[in-house]
Amino acid sequence: AATAQAMAIQSESARELREAKEIHLMDELRFKNEIEQLTKHLEETKQEAKNNAEISAGLRKEIEQLHMALAHAPMNHESVEQLGRASGEIEVLRQKLADLTQHQEQKLHVDAQKLRDLEDKLKASEISRRKLHNLVQELRGNIRVFARVRPFLPGDGYDLSKEMPDSSVLTRSDMNSLRISTLQKTPSGEEKVENHEFQFDKVFGPSTTQDLLFNEVAEFVQSALDGYHVCLFSYGQTGSGKTHTMNGSGEGSMRGIIPRAMEQVGAYKRELQEKGWTYHMEVSFLEIYNETIRDLLRPANQPEGKHDIKKDIHGHVSVTELTKMAVDAEDFTQIMSIMEIAAQHRSTSQTLMNDRSSRSHAVFTLHLRAVNAQQGIELNGALNLVDLAGSERVDRSGVSGQDFKETVAINKSLSA
Repeated sequence: AATAQAMAIQSESARELREAKEIHLMDELRFKNEIEQLTKHLEETKQEAKNNAEISAGLRKEIEQLHMALAHAPMNHESVEQLGRASGEIEVLRQKLADLTQHQEQKLHVDAQKLRDLEDKLKASEISRRKLHNLVQELRGNIRVFARVRPFLPGDGYDLSKEMPDSSVLTRSDMNSLRISTLQKTPSGEEKVENHEFQFDKVFGPSTTQDLLFNEVAEFVQSALDGYHVCLFSYGQTGSGKTHTMNGSGEGSMRGIIPRAMEQVGAYKRELQEKGWTYHMEVSFLEIYNETIRDLLRPANQPEGKHDIKKDIHGHVSVTELTKMAVDAEDFTQIMSIMEIAAQHRSTSQTLMNDRSSRSHAVFTLHLRAVNAQQGIELNGALNLVDLAGSERVDRSGVSGQDFKETVAINKSLSA
């Protein structure tokens, strides 16, 4: 019943989010259209004001010429009549000029006020969108657990050119549960299959692509841009594909969550800059190896220093003496360069289960600071993407010596 209720709440929240996004998008498009029209109208009004200013200048010049003509005209009966007519014309021109100036000022004031009102509505709409997006995230669960099942690989010991072997892990059609089958011996010595069901917030089968997986976590990236602190852990057995999920490989469809997240940040940044936002971004990359923190972005010729975890009076946690690199989220080459530097420094080793097993926890952090001077808003968010070391059983991984000590430290920290 609790699961059904939770699923109903999640479904309702997703529906409300879709409706709210549609309403927000329609309002935003309508506001933008009105602002564009009003801006165009304001430009036309300014042009009209410019034309009227030229007319006003012409009228003033005409008045001056009439004054000069009157001043030099001979005083007789005809000139008196001309003077009367000229004075009348001057008065009419003065009144016309005053009316024109007053009308123009009123029109400019009304248009400017309309523009300010629309910009205020657009600002309120963006604030509402930000609150609604993250409220829905909270309703769906501040902590969510996804499961990804990787396909069989050539190194698993099967001849994949023949029929694909049956997996002991089966994803269910509801995309929220999976079944693990194990062989158990009965008291009589016979083997019996036992099935164990597990529930998750989302389950991804072996055929799930990197882009489909990222679509499910893309909303977390938006929350970081909205000034929240977001963390994603990749946890699992050694050789299960954690580093592949987080880092991926190459520049195509095999890219992982980290490069895709940075690409999405760049796209959002372009969109929000048009709304008056400016962003300052820095990245840090560290690993925790045998209970010791290492800076993965330190220069190659720089020895590793001592790093401590500190917490300030506001509860913000930071690591001392950690390299932070300013980054342009739209520069894919720079992002890949950072990933390569970190990969070169990271601690790995070969085991019977994985030819390149990560022996440390790697923490990639994107620090975001966004400022909108017009709205007087400053947001500080963080996106933490963590590739944990693989858990392993010593009897299966076949490690010994230093690798055995590493395994003990890894399993102890994962349990913690």
